Amino acid sequence: MPSTTKNRTTIVAISTPPGIGGVGVIRLSGPDSLSISQALFQTSASFKHSQLCYGYLLNPITHENVDDGFAVYFEAPNSFTGEDVVELQLHGNPFLLSSVVELCLAQGARLASPGEFTKRSYLNGKMDLLQAEAVSELIHSQSVMEARQSRMRLDGKLSSHLEKLRDDVIDVLAEIEADVDFPEEDIDPKSQAKLLSSIQNISATTHSLLSTYNQNQKISSGFRIALVGKPNVGKSSLFNAILQNDRAIVNAQAGTTRDVLSEEIILNGYRVKFFDTAGLRSDTSDEIEKEGITRSSQEIEKADLVLWLGSTLEKHSETELEVLRNVEKSRRWLVWNKVDLEKAPKQFDGFFEKTFKISAKTGLEVASLLENINDLLKSSQNEDFGGGISNDRQKELIEEMIQALNRSMEMIKSKQPPELTAVEFRQIYHALNRILGKEENMEAMYDRIFSKFCVGK
Repeated sequence: MPSTTKNRTTIVAISTPPGIGGVGVIRLSGPDSLSISQALFQTSASFKHSQLCYGYLLNPITHENVDDGFAVYFEAPNSFTGEDVVELQLHGNPFLLSSVVELCLAQGARLASPGEFTKRSYLNGKMDLLQAEAVSELIHSQSVMEARQSRMRLDGKLSSHLEKLRDDVIDVLAEIEADVDFPEEDIDPKSQAKLLSSIQNISATTHSLLSTYNQNQKISSGFRIALVGKPNVGKSSLFNAILQNDRAIVNAQAGTTRDVLSEEIILNGYRVKFFDTAGLRSDTSDEIEKEGITRSSQEIEKADLVLWLGSTLEKHSETELEVLRNVEKSRRWLVWNKVDLEKAPKQFDGFFEKTFKISAKTGLEVASLLENINDLLKSSQNEDFGGGISNDRQKELIEEMIQALNRSMEMIKSKQPPELTAVEFRQIYHALNRILGKEENMEAMYDRIFSKFCVGK
């Protein structure tokens, strides 16, 4: 586990985004943060922890007034990094801010490397590795839901779940190690069935945790929804109605859409990408349209949801659905369009998860369709794990745990020596430590054994 570090250097950087703005923030962290700030920032007030001071930033050599603004001092360890931190809030001119950074460097500060403030926060024990990763993820979030998931991880909610999981792992490991190391003691380890049950519970939790990775990837990259069907059923009209913009050309001539058009919207906090695909038909001789149809088929395979559009003004056959045969039923919805002109037929309902009757032209029931999509997005999210795992590092370690859990269960079932099972559970224990960014020796595990089984009598 990281311990408080004694950094001898003070780092400085502009903390606000590049460009012109009303306010620009310069952050210093390290043992000389206060003395550097006092040399540059003249104020009638005294620097007190977490209190804003109004004053002037002066060039100590020329005594020129560079800017006026506020300074706030955070005394160690009660700061983001755990060190002395000063933030200078000045006018957001990039040239002005750069000149102030230069003045800080002249006073002995060093330019911070990317992520160094957060790195110091982690090394000084202000947050664990999951929370440190969540800082960057929160900053780069592109939707309300993505920011919400990142915020939960930053608040330590995922870490709490993993700490509880680690306790469960230690409990099982303690049982196994006691059986290995203290056979002469009158210790009654769990029966095989009870031990297996405990491991299976850990395995189920770990599998559920792994599933949150794909959920977070969807939140991050956006849910893909493909509009498919034969030509002239109204795919482009629905596409435009959803976007509330004439993004796609709408024309009575078949084959107007030759390529896949895509646009993204934010639907109640979720990133959703809609794809208007070329009309599916086999009787075209147009090579460009054929290529568009091929791309439509590819998009169907990648889609999280396929909306198959049918027109109430045309006859449809079962053969049109062949392109959807490999799509799970839960991912295919039927949308009858042009119900303002003709009643929707009772056809294909059993093949699709849901059926909708809309008019893309008038907007009839389009809002209801979007509401159902939103419900699907919400139902796909598991919030039981405080934001869930979010990157490949975490995913690979969880997968490592699952493999070790599977091996340990097989070992117990085949009555192999408990020493082998203990090796697997030590690996699981260390994988959890690596996810959290904590390096601990096995003393904690042995302390648990002695206290629980009264071994050291």
